[in-house]
Amino acid sequence: MNVPYRKPFDQRFVFNVTVSHMQRCITNSIEKTFNRIHEFEGDPEKSTELFKTLGMLHSMRNQLNQMVANTGELK
Repeated sequence: MNVPYRKPFDQRFVFNVTVSHMQRCITNSIEKTFNRIHEFEGDPEKSTELFKTLGMLHSMRNQLNQMVANTGELK
């Protein structure tokens, strides 16, 4: 009887790749948002929105870093 080939599964690998992609996306969003600060110098409403967005992105990054630190057994 033929046994079909099964790709190996490694929880640590999946976790690390996912976290890596999430970190890259958050960093990319922070950089792109930060680079637009000059566009809204004369618009206090948009400036406020931009800085709130940056704050939320930094918070997301911190939460992700905390999650990784608390999930040390997968590293």
